[in-house]
Amino acid sequence: MRLTITLETLSSRENCSDLYEHLTEALGPDWRYDQEIDLLDLLDLCGADDVLWVLHMAREPERDSVGRLIAADCAELALPVYKKHAYLPGSDNSVENAIRVARQYVAGEVPFVDLLAAEHSASDASHAAYMHSEAAGAAATAAEHAVGYPNGAAARAAASAERAIVSAFGEAARAAALEQITGIVRRHLS
Repeated sequence: MRLTITLETLSSRENCSDLYEHLTEALGPDWRYDQEIDLLDLLDLCGADDVLWVLHMAREPERDSVGRLIAADCAELALPVYKKHAYLPGSDNSVENAIRVARQYVAGEVPFVDLLAAEHSASDASHAAYMHSEAAGAAATAAEHAVGYPNGAAARAAASAERAIVSAFGEAARAAALEQITGIVRRHLS
């Protein structure tokens, strides 16, 4: 599936001026204002953060499904942190359930009401986890984003997963986490 965006779309959005300027320079003067930019190419030009930032602006209706799947994979990346650092580990499966339900919803296997229930449970788990561990709370929040409102879910889940990993393993783990997140984004855009 090919997800795209245009310079025209970016120019009409608040908080996109830096990305717009970077892209106009990177794409060159012959690039048309209304010409589509493949998000996979944007990943190579600008990185995962910018792709996740603009994913919800892509023209294709599949953007929400792709975003939700990216969010689920990012939450799964942080799941071991949750399992290790959550209060009473193993006593609550709401974070794992949220990841599973997000994927099932995209596949059309569960109704929207199940998505809402999973979001509520993941939110409760997130609040409880934050009381005991920043790392576990951030990991649970990533899962909450996977089943939450799709606009920006992938960006929020990736940020939460990164925060969980860095909180659990220190700043030295950031580069590896970002590399894994970039791999997740690349896989879903390919």
